[in-house]
Amino acid sequence: MPIYIYKALTSNGQELTREATAPSEEELRRELEGRGLLVKGVRQKRTDWLAFRGQSVKAEEFLQVNQEMVTLLKAGLTVPEVLDLVSERPESPVLTSILKRVLEEVRNGSQLSGACAKYPRIFDGLYISSLKTGERTGDLSKPLLRYQDYLRRKVALQGKVSQALVYPLFLLGVLVLVLGLLFTFVMPRFAALYTDFGAVMPLPTRVLMLVVKQLPVLLGVAAGLGFMGWASLKAWTATPSGRMRLDEAKQRLPLVGQFTQPFTVSQLARTLATLLSGGTPLTESLKVAREAVTNRAFAARFDRVIGRV
Repeated sequence: MPIYIYKALTSNGQELTREATAPSEEELRRELEGRGLLVKGVRQKRTDWLAFRGQSVKAEEFLQVNQEMVTLLKAGLTVPEVLDLVSERPESPVLTSILKRVLEEVRNGSQLSGACAKYPRIFDGLYISSLKTGERTGDLSKPLLRYQDYLRRKVALQGKVSQALVYPLFLLGVLVLVLGLLFTFVMPRFAALYTDFGAVMPLPTRVLMLVVKQLPVLLGVAAGLGFMGWASLKAWTATPSGRMRLDEAKQRLPLVGQFTQPFTVSQLARTLATLLSGGTPLTESLKVAREAVTNRAFAARFDRVIGRV
């Protein structure tokens, strides 16, 4: 979501210069005017490539924000006071802007769950459901604390997976480097040496020499075909039918299915456990857990379970 810088006047003549995220400039203007502000100007904040990459919120940053919110809520502070204290995040300008907008909406009378639901890329369905449960019971700290435990386990698991992948990726990088040196410097010299012999070489050797000679062309063709294949796959899986078929294939493949099925069931079980322990009703927990499952084929079959319950 793009970041905009706007200048506006309040009802008492005070000039404000703030940053805010919005789907478009027109929607931001309508929202500001709806809050009684006179908009003087809106411009999109410039971001370079690195800044564009940084517009996502890391799980560790959100984990820290949620921990601070739980601590402040337990101390007896109100929701606007908590949001005002946790909204300043120098390490994450995107999260800062979103939290400030959530704070403004809460001050204007919106519920915290409704304000956060406008940013699904930051606040997932499990988090929104936890907020709704806390709003019904009058105690936000308990369901958020359970969500905190869930998020902490998730971050720890991601860290373990990343550490486990470091060594295989290192070996893969070394293999690519060695093969690159072999085909770029070593094999051409052997090709010239074999050519001076004047003898008929075996077919595998001739094929290898041909590959070495045409290596730049072959690499270009392979890169082009690989990019086209990747783009086609991304476009296909972006459609509902393509995503469904890919998820079905993940479950049916012999080796991949052995990992996909337990992972999907564990996703469902963790989400259900967090929601039910926080006091969310079973039917609502099933619906939220269904959305938390990343495998769409499994989620489609789970719809029958929800209907029967």
